[in-house]
Amino acid sequence: MKNPHYIKTGHALLIAHHSRLNIKGGPLKVVPKEVVVVGVLVEAAAVVVVVVVVVVVVVVVVEVVVVVVVVVVVVVVVVVVVVVVIAVVGEGERRQGRYSGIKGAGTVVEIMSISSGRSSRSSNSGRSSSRSSSSSSSRSSSDSCSSSIIVVVVVVNAAAVVVVVLVLIVVFVVVLVVAEEVVIVSKVLFVMVLVAVVVVVIVIVTVVVVVVVVIIIVIIVVRIDLTKKYFNYSIVHNVTQAEGEPSNTLDS
Repeated sequence: MKNPHYIKTGHALLIAHHSRLNIKGGPLKVVPKEVVVVGVLVEAAAVVVVVVVVVVVVVVVVEVVVVVVVVVVVVVVVVVVVVVVIAVVGEGERRQGRYSGIKGAGTVVEIMSISSGRSSRSSNSGRSSSRSSSSSSSRSSSDSCSSSIIVVVVVVNAAAVVVVVLVLIVVFVVVLVVAEEVVIVSKVLFVMVLVAVVVVVIVIVTVVVVVVVVIIIVIIVVRIDLTKKYFNYSIVHNVTQAEGEPSNTLDS
């Protein structure tokens, strides 16, 4: 049976739709669920490391004065990370298949994620092959997820880390100024500036590493998958041309 959606020679990475893949404008529009999960966990681990460093610095420098504040901040950060992970992973875990869709339920991740869209249906909708490709296109739109999701998650978590550090600095300074501990204030400011620099470096490195790893994995996965399907579509295309039937070419 003829399938109107086939891969042109030399355009394997520009295919707009195939079976369970929904790619439009390039391979980075589709991200496997496992990649997103790994990215979220890596960023969450970076957040935990930063929080632990801040707690150690606070306990060593300020002793017990602001331990309660630090504990509260740690709890808030952990809750935020857990909520983000659940929002991103929860929806995808309920779906089956290699390219499960991942969306946050009513969260910033869902709002900011870019839908990879559906490929256009064949003009000859009367044929059974067109109906089949249209239904598979509809299914694939829910099976695919955008690479922007992982970027949004990483940026949101990175911003949360920076905000937490800034809040800690402000709280520490206010508490110590009220306690009239000028000497400790200077020490805390010095140490917290160093911690802030370390945090910013960790966040930047984490974001770069996660994004690069995601891009590499996605390119490899999609290229392998499309390479396998290229030969099948080439056979279908050749048979179709031999039979003299017109074929529909997808725009990249």
